[in-house]
Amino acid sequence: MTDNNDELQRLLPTLPPEELARLLATYGAPPPPAIEVDQSGHSGGNSGGAANTYGDQTQIGDTVHGPKIEGGVESERDTNLAGRDQIINNFYGADAADVAPLLRSYLAELAGTCDRLALADTDSDDPHKAALKLQAVYVGLEVRREVALPPEDPQQVRERAIKVIKDWGYASPEAYAAAYDVSLETAINHVIKQLNPREQQRRLRAVEVLAAHPRLVITGAPGSGKSSFVNFVSICLAQAWIGGADWLDHLGADWPHGRLIPIRVVLREFAHWLAGRAHPASVDPALFWQWLEHGAGHPRLLVQHLRAAFADGQAILMLDGLDEVSSDATGQPLRHLLAIITTLANGQGRCVLTCRVLDYQRPERQLADWPVEEIAPLALSLRDQLIAQWFAALDVLKRPMRGNADTLRDGLQRAIRVRPELQRLAGNPLLLTMMARLQAHDGDLPGEQVKLYERSLTLLLLQWRRDALGRTALGEQLGLPQWSDSHMDRLLDRLGYVAHTRGVSGDAEQGADLPRSVLRDAAEAFFDAYGSDQSVIRAQTFLNYISAHGNGVLQQHDQKIYRFPHRTFQEYLAGRRLMSDEGWEHADEQEFVDRVLKVSAEGPQWREAVLLAISDYAIRGQTRPALNVSEELLRRAEREGHGRDTILAAEVLLEVGRERVMARSPELWQRLRRAITALLQRRTPDGSATHPVAERVRAGFLLGQLGDERMPVRSAEWQAHCTQRSGDGYFCPIPAGNYQIGSSDDDPDADDDEQPQHTVKLEAYWIARFPITNAQWQEWVAAGGSPARYADDDDVNQPNQPVVGITWHEANAFCDWLTTQVAAVLPAGYVVRLPREAEWETAARGPTGWRYPWGATWQPDCAAMGDDQDARGAYWTVPVGCYPSGAAACGALDLAGNVWEWTCDRWQSYPNAKKPFTQEKFVVVRGGAYYSNRTYVRCGAHGRLLPDAWDDNDGFRVVVAPPLAQTS
Repeated sequence: MTDNNDELQRLLPTLPPEELARLLATYGAPPPPAIEVDQSGHSGGNSGGAANTYGDQTQIGDTVHGPKIEGGVESERDTNLAGRDQIINNFYGADAADVAPLLRSYLAELAGTCDRLALADTDSDDPHKAALKLQAVYVGLEVRREVALPPEDPQQVRERAIKVIKDWGYASPEAYAAAYDVSLETAINHVIKQLNPREQQRRLRAVEVLAAHPRLVITGAPGSGKSSFVNFVSICLAQAWIGGADWLDHLGADWPHGRLIPIRVVLREFAHWLAGRAHPASVDPALFWQWLEHGAGHPRLLVQHLRAAFADGQAILMLDGLDEVSSDATGQPLRHLLAIITTLANGQGRCVLTCRVLDYQRPERQLADWPVEEIAPLALSLRDQLIAQWFAALDVLKRPMRGNADTLRDGLQRAIRVRPELQRLAGNPLLLTMMARLQAHDGDLPGEQVKLYERSLTLLLLQWRRDALGRTALGEQLGLPQWSDSHMDRLLDRLGYVAHTRGVSGDAEQGADLPRSVLRDAAEAFFDAYGSDQSVIRAQTFLNYISAHGNGVLQQHDQKIYRFPHRTFQEYLAGRRLMSDEGWEHADEQEFVDRVLKVSAEGPQWREAVLLAISDYAIRGQTRPALNVSEELLRRAEREGHGRDTILAAEVLLEVGRERVMARSPELWQRLRRAITALLQRRTPDGSATHPVAERVRAGFLLGQLGDERMPVRSAEWQAHCTQRSGDGYFCPIPAGNYQIGSSDDDPDADDDEQPQHTVKLEAYWIARFPITNAQWQEWVAAGGSPARYADDDDVNQPNQPVVGITWHEANAFCDWLTTQVAAVLPAGYVVRLPREAEWETAARGPTGWRYPWGATWQPDCAAMGDDQDARGAYWTVPVGCYPSGAAACGALDLAGNVWEWTCDRWQSYPNAKKPFTQEKFVVVRGGAYYSNRTYVRCGAHGRLLPDAWDDNDGFRVVVAPPLAQTS
């Protein structure tokens, strides 16, 4: 009987009424479960796909799902669902009878809420036209982390390897094998391993990482789609309960957890409720469930049911928008909210939380031991898919477009491929959505982000700027015949600024709350300028107008709350308000620079608004406001020591552009470049880095755009540094002498090939402070050298990242070329070359023989390696020199982590080794890479590669030393 009941319980939600009644009559009612979850795996589907939804019906293939009203009667499917619920209720008793409709209503409302596109359709208020919904345009998002792809067809891989061998200049694979004295299969298999390794990887899908972790933080840039992802998963899970298990197919085989109940929470709403309560000494997770009942207004019986389901591991908390949660001087309500979330997550239930990248890098917002995955920019295939789905949806809904949908789609996809300024924006789902809407409406696109916002805002406000549906114009309702678009813009700017100032700003898909009273007061203050005797009436008229005619800019959420559904639009409006000199009350708000200094001191939530304002000024040719802001931010940074001010000052100048700044204030560009360099290098008296690693890495990338002067690039600069050769220059001196290399017997991580420890005699030499960078390599490419294989990969090709994707032969060729450029200033008998293994290790260990470049013991925040991939905010390599606390005694940086470094030695055992070996076909590499663990970033650790190998983690640095024939 137990087995029968278990089987019946599993089948209950899917059986048609008549079959359910027969089974219940045969076996009797099983004990009522807290909730049923199908824990079996699901096959089929693809996280990159989505149903196309038009109105209330969802079309998947040739089948239409969802309620379909015909002649005022529900479809047979809905009748079956209702009958099934009734049968279950009859057998489960009063509580189940009460819970079933409550749960069904809750899930239906949740699915409907999540399905609304905040970027409103300009015709969506027409009752005769179905609204465009999220499902119609959603594409499967990816995170930045990558995994290996399944293997290709072996024969195709073999053919590719043979082609590569011939491209290398060998007559045949047999000739290549003979050159390395290995078998044909060994040679081909080696080449197969080197076949464009990054093309043999793929980014993880967001659904994959959600399924893999019981607790997860999803971060992303503004508009990256974090909330859309949470919403889409919530729709699929909710509809799987009320619309059938086939909805899980939209999550694909990545989702093995069945029909978990989604409990979606907008965190700013929970935080607002918490802020009104006294903060207890101990954390009570029951407060969350109390908020669902008393704050969110859900029935007690439903909340009890959700709580039990979550405790049983049969529900998932979708916690959206941690960056929206404010924090006062005591850290509240943020601290209280995070404590409650941490306690809730200690149970069986699954939790996912979203937050903007920069906000989550702040220590006070982080959740200990929660994995973090960052949403990646859309790959080209996903960009094309999103564009295609937008135009298909607009076409099916018969929206007006300036041309044929297919032609407009192809035109946008082609424009993004050929216009670099659009490529920079198109990886962001929100900005790409704006492009699609503007392409459909206008037939062309601006190239600047701020102009994209401006024209998108104009499009969304068409509902308030036309009388297509016979409405009375807003200006007429306000009694202001002179009312124009500029008046509307200034009012919206004020409201956007007020919303942003409140500190409860939302993400790209969820926006800020404006209580009715706050909105009314702001509107009233604005209308005072048009006659204070009518300001109250006009403010109320405006609120009534918003309620009647919403759009994608400002909408009524409920009777008390209004919202800017997109944080990015709110930021754009707040930035425009910063530019206006009208209506500022306080003395410290009279000038643009004063306003920027004031708001930027409040934290990173103002960064986007400030940069959008700067961009707007720059497009107008007004550079002075930006220069003043940058200079004052830099002064404050020098006075108070905040790295964020230095970084924002640099971002402001880069937003203006190098040419414009250099034409007006070249000294400011230079001063800021020095300040960013100092930020990277600054250390406390105990040797620790002054600024957090994420801040240093951001500064490093900015320095690459400003022009990194820490390393020589042009021939004249190389000559100057080769002449200097002091401890403070690019080349770090190592005196002649006897040095110990190899790992000692007391090193528990040492491999046999690292031992024994022994003494080597070295002549004086100088080792480069950093690995060779992309900018340095490009100078050689311009002189006829070989391009790096990742020169077009934005993850690793920034100017001051170490060059990767080069072979040992190419590194040696670079050294030979560089020697010719600086021969006149080198010491007699010296050249530029790769370091010997003993030279590399001596520079790393220092005169005292340290285990790590920075000392005898492991220390955090000293190397770009696996331990700190989440903290540094960059998955791949980072700009050189971002870890000042990892400096070796000689001053060289990045000897641990970032990239493996080629040496000039072949792979062989040390003298007197217990197991002697010689493998001349391999070359030694040193130092570990951005993903390595602590074992491989030790000074004594080494690896081996064939000299033709290349990857995204292999680089090199140079030494000025005697030629190999003259070394001891």
